[in-house]
Amino acid sequence: MEEKRKISKYNNEYNSYLLQIVLKKNLWLIILFLAIILLGIWAFIRYTQPIYQANTIIQLNNENRVTELISSNTFTKDNTLENRVEVLSSPEFIKRVIRKLPLDISLYAKGNILDFELYKTAPITIEYSIIDSTIINVPIYFKIKNKKNIELNYELNGENIQIKEKIGDTIITRHIKLYIIPSPDITDGEYYFTINDFTNLVRKYRNQLSISIINSNAGSVQLSFNDENPVKCVDFLNTVIQEYKSFDLEQRTQSARSMLDFIDQQLTALEQIMDQENIPNRSLDLLPDTFTSVLSIKQEIKKLQTEKELLNDELSNLKNALLVLENDSFNTSKLIVYLAQSSYYPILSTFINEYRLLIEQYASLSTIYSQNTTAIEQILWKIHYSKNSLKDVLQTLLDKSKYQLSTTNKKIQDLQHNINSYNSNSFIASTMDETNISQPSTKYYEQFLDKRLEYTLYIAGIVSDIVVLEEPTLLTNPIYPNKTKIILMGIFIFLLLAVITLIWKYISYTNILSIEDIEPHIKDNLIITLPLFTGDLSNNQLVIHKYKRSLLAESFRKIKSHLLLRDTNIPQTIVVTSTISGEGKTFVAINLGGILALSNKKVLIIDTDLRRPKMSITFNNLNEFGLSNYLLGECKLEQCIKSTDINNLFYFPAGSLPEYPNELITSHKMDELLENLKKYYDIIILDTPPIGLISDTTKFVLLADTTLYVFRSEYSKKDFIYNLEKLKQELNPKELIIVLNGFNDKLIKQTKYGKYGYEYKYDIYGYYVDNEDKQSKTQKSMRKYFNYFTKKNK
Repeated sequence: MEEKRKISKYNNEYNSYLLQIVLKKNLWLIILFLAIILLGIWAFIRYTQPIYQANTIIQLNNENRVTELISSNTFTKDNTLENRVEVLSSPEFIKRVIRKLPLDISLYAKGNILDFELYKTAPITIEYSIIDSTIINVPIYFKIKNKKNIELNYELNGENIQIKEKIGDTIITRHIKLYIIPSPDITDGEYYFTINDFTNLVRKYRNQLSISIINSNAGSVQLSFNDENPVKCVDFLNTVIQEYKSFDLEQRTQSARSMLDFIDQQLTALEQIMDQENIPNRSLDLLPDTFTSVLSIKQEIKKLQTEKELLNDELSNLKNALLVLENDSFNTSKLIVYLAQSSYYPILSTFINEYRLLIEQYASLSTIYSQNTTAIEQILWKIHYSKNSLKDVLQTLLDKSKYQLSTTNKKIQDLQHNINSYNSNSFIASTMDETNISQPSTKYYEQFLDKRLEYTLYIAGIVSDIVVLEEPTLLTNPIYPNKTKIILMGIFIFLLLAVITLIWKYISYTNILSIEDIEPHIKDNLIITLPLFTGDLSNNQLVIHKYKRSLLAESFRKIKSHLLLRDTNIPQTIVVTSTISGEGKTFVAINLGGILALSNKKVLIIDTDLRRPKMSITFNNLNEFGLSNYLLGECKLEQCIKSTDINNLFYFPAGSLPEYPNELITSHKMDELLENLKKYYDIIILDTPPIGLISDTTKFVLLADTTLYVFRSEYSKKDFIYNLEKLKQELNPKELIIVLNGFNDKLIKQTKYGKYGYEYKYDIYGYYVDNEDKQSKTQKSMRKYFNYFTKKNK
C-alpha cells in the first residue's frame, strides 16, 4: 500500500515562480513601507523640534473632614471633579503658575538647524526695563566673545539695531534698557532672547498642558506637559500642584473667612452692649420660685464652682497646647497629652491625627531627600497649613471657654447677691426685669460663639486635597529621537519588515494553487477545475446562461457530462459542500443547476445553510418563506419553491434563521421532504453549510448519490485536504468529485504545474473565449482600457 504524503503546515520547498507570486502580491506592501519610512524620516529631520514630556498623576478629593462632626448643610458646595479640572486648565490659574516661574524671558542657544531653550542653564542673567512695548516678542540676538564682549542686534519696524558693549555695562536703546550679568560658567557662542508677551504665554502653556480624568470615582487625574526643555516640564507640573493647593484653599475658604469676619464684628458689638448694660448675668435656668430656698441657691453655686474648675482646667490645657504649637510644634506627643484632657478632644482628634501623620511623613522623607527637594517642600507646606488650622481652632475654643468661664463667674456672683438680698422682694422683681433685658444679648453672644467655632472648624477641615500619586520626573530623552537614530532605525525597520514580510508570506503560503496540490493525496476521485471568473458576482451568481461559450460554462458542461452521460446510476441527489465559507460552493451549486436545467432536466436547488443563507441574494428573493419555515410548519411547500430565469431550474431558499438549525436539518420531516421532492424533480442539488465548520452536512453526504467537494485556488489551505480524506473514511460517499474553483492558469504557466496549465488551456478550452467571440490581444487591451476609463468617468 502506497504511503500517503504528509501535508506540511509551511511551504518548505523552494519554488522560484511561487516566490514571484508572493513578491508580486506583496510588492505594494513593500513600497508602502518604504514610502512611509522615507516620508517619516524626512518630516522628522526637516520640521520636528525635540519635544519632552513630563507626567504626573494626582488625586483630587472633595471632602471636608469636619463635616462629619458638624450636622449642618451650611458648608455644602457643589464642587465636582469636572469643575476642579476646569480650574486647572483655566487661563486665570495658568497666569498664577506662570508668575511663579522665570518665564518672562526665553533665552535660546542658536544651532545649525534647531535652536535650544536655555531654561535655568543660561550663561547670563538679563535684567531689563522696557521703554517701548513694541520690543515684546521681538528676537534680540547677541554673541558672546572672549567671555567679556557682547554684540547685540535686533530688527524692529524695518530698522536694524546693532550694539557692541562689554558684559556688565548697561545697554540702552530707544526700545529697551538691558543689564547683563554673566554666570561663572559663561561660554562664547550665539544666543538670542525674547521678552514674552504674558497673554501669549498663557495661551501657549495652556495648550501644552494636558489634563485627563483617569477615574472619576477615585478623583484621579493625569497631568501632562510638553515642552522643548525637560527641566521646564517638571518645574511647570510641580508649580501647578503647589499653586492649585493655595488657589483651592483660597477659593474654598473665602466665603467662610468672610463669615468669620462678620461674626467677629457682631461679637465685638455684643460685648460693648453687654458692658454698657452692666447687668449681672443671672442663670436663665433658675425659675422664680428657686429664690425661695437659700439651700437650693447654695447647691447651684456649688455646681457652678465645679463647672468653673473644669473650665479653668480646659483653659489651661488649651493654652498649653497653643504654646506647644508655637514653640515646639514637632512635639506631637506633648500636644496630644494636653488636648486629650480637653472636652473638645472628639472634635480635635481628626486634626491632631492628621498633623501627627504629617510630622511622621516628614521624618521619614527627611532620611531620603534633602531639604530643598520638591517632596520635602510639599510636606512642609502641608505641615504649616495644618499647624495654622489647628491653632485657629484652638484659639476659637479658648475664646469660647473664656466666655463660658466669665459667664459662670457672673452666675455665681448673681446667686450670692440673691442670697444677700433674699428678703428684698423689690430686688427680686427688679432682677427679673433686668434679666429679661440681658437675656437676648447673652443668647446672641453664645450663638455667635458657636457659629464662630463651626466656621473655624470648617476652615481647619479644609486641607490640601491634592494627593500626588506619581511625582513629576525629569525626562532624560525627548519624545522624538534624534536625527541619526531615526534615519538608522528607519532603514533598519524597512529592511527588516521587507525581509520578514517576504519570508513569512512565502513560507506561510500554503494555499492550493492547482490540481497537483490535490492529486498526490486524492488518487481515486475525479478532479475538475473551474477557471477564475473575473466578472461581478455581487448581485447574481448564475452566469453560465449569459456566457454560454466561456471557459467557465465549458467546465460546468464537463461536470454535466460526467454526471449524465452514463447508462445507469444517474445521480438524483447531489450535495455541494466545502471546508469553509468563501470557497464558492454556492456559486458551483447554482451554475451546475443551471447547466443541468439547460439539458432539459428539471432541477431544484435547496439552500440548506440555515445559518448563513446566500441563495436568496442571488435570486433577489426576500427570503420570506423557505426551508426552515416549511420544517417548522409555518408555510406550505408551494409557498417556498421559486422559479428562475432558466426554464426547469427552481430553488428552495433557506428561509428565516431558526433558533436550532441542526435539529431541523436532522429531523424526519427533512427526510420526508427529500423523498417527496424526488417525485417531482429529476435532480436535487443541496447547497450545504461548510462541512469543516458545521456537522449538518454529514447527513446529506450519506443520502447523496454524488458529492461535490469544492476547493478554491489561492484561497483554500492545503490542510483542507485532510477534511476531505476524513470525509471519505468516515462517511464513504457513493461518488465524490473534487472541484478546484477559481483556477488562474496565468500564474501557473512556467512551473512544474505548467503541464496542467498547457493541456488544460488548449486541449479543453482552445476554442472558447470569455466574451463570446475570439479577440486579438490588441483588441482585448483596448477594450480593457476603454472599460476602465468608462467606469472612472461614471
